Amino acid sequence: MAKTANVSVVIPCYNAEKTILRALDSIVDQTLLPKEVIIVDDKSIDNSCDIIKNYIKEQEKRVSIKLIELDKNAGPAKARNVGWDNAKEDYIAFLDADDSWHPQKIALQYSYMEDHPDIAMSGHLYKIVHNRPTLCKKRVEKVERISKRKLLVRNRFSTPTVMLKRIIPFRFRENKKYSEDYRLWLEILFAEYKASFLYSNLCFLYKNTYGVSGLSSSMMNMWYGELDNYKFLYTNNDINLLEYIFVLLLSFFKFLKRQIFIVFRNFGRKS
Repeated sequence: MAKTANVSVVIPCYNAEKTILRALDSIVDQTLLPKEVIIVDDKSIDNSCDIIKNYIKEQEKRVSIKLIELDKNAGPAKARNVGWDNAKEDYIAFLDADDSWHPQKIALQYSYMEDHPDIAMSGHLYKIVHNRPTLCKKRVEKVERISKRKLLVRNRFSTPTVMLKRIIPFRFRENKKYSEDYRLWLEILFAEYKASFLYSNLCFLYKNTYGVSGLSSSMMNMWYGELDNYKFLYTNNDINLLEYIFVLLLSFFKFLKRQIFIVFRNFGRKS
């Protein structure tokens, strides 16, 4: 019997019929399997649920996979929270339905978390790919402790790279459509939980993290979501006025840098 880790994998799913099998295969192919996988379907209108149900039957002897179907579309924050609340294992690992993991992801990250019980949350590097990634043996090159001040300056945690302790009392803000994951990481660290970042590419994203459609309104909304996070910290007295002004200015310059990058990237594609 394959070795397992005390990990619940949570996957929000919405109209992911073209990518969900790739995500699930990357879990089943782990060198250290999770004890359970919880897929929360956010009222898909394609064939996602049928594909998942067939996959569950095929893999029932190898890994426990549970499908929860929401009654109405509520967004990824709600779906992740439902999965989290239904999880039974010590750790939660998040994966999106259109991303995938390196086969050693759980083994390396889970081992680190078990060896460092003071760490409540960890993340790692990811790689943006457009085709099937080349897989090679991985190891953690180095580990960086992420303080709340470091996280305030830059969000280090992409959601599909995060593993955290199930008992953490915070959840994704379901009324936030943008930057709700960053809000959660900030709340966790400003509540004095400890976090680490592992330098190893253990996740594959199949689209750019911002500016996929050029100068889109969603990119502006992501920025507004980030500003709302900083306002929350300030009104909650987690940061002082000088820190608040600093992160607002820093956020603006980062936003401007991304806009300029996308303009040049799109210009290069046309030329």
